[in-house]
Amino acid sequence: MHVELEKRLIADIRRQKLLLVDAQKTIASLRLDATSRSAIKQLRSRVEELEIERDALEKWKRTRSAEGAELEATMKELATSRAELDERCVAVMREKSEVTTRFEDSEVELAGLLSKYRLLVEQRSQEQTSYLELEKELQAAQNERDQLKSAVLFFSFSFSFLQVLFCFLLSAYYL
Repeated sequence: MHVELEKRLIADIRRQKLLLVDAQKTIASLRLDATSRSAIKQLRSRVEELEIERDALEKWKRTRSAEGAELEATMKELATSRAELDERCVAVMREKSEVTTRFEDSEVELAGLLSKYRLLVEQRSQEQTSYLELEKELQAAQNERDQLKSAVLFFSFSFSFLQVLFCFLLSAYYL
């Protein structure tokens, strides 16, 4: 589209140059004629207008050319930026994949640790239950020991009393 416009502008400029040359020839031939001076003035005005229009078209062409160059530079920058973004996206996707894999591995490891924890808690609960039962048995054994000590003490006193009584009776029997 830009190229077609440029070609059309070039064709317009050439046409205007030809018209200018033609107008100058006409002016030269009409100079001799005094009655055509008003026509010459009109043609000169027209030539000046065409020159101004030609200058404006050339300026417009240069502006469009500069804008086209800017657009091309911008397009190159955009292509470079897009390539960089694509590379970053690929790197981020790789990193995401690695993080996801590590996360899944961590979940598996966590599940294993939770299983071990549950087993340890169950084992601890069983040990605590066994400990409480052993503590009850120990308390019962201590109570029984205390009762046996009391009984031994009672029998010891009784035996001592019986010894004294036997000695007393024996001495009374032999006397």
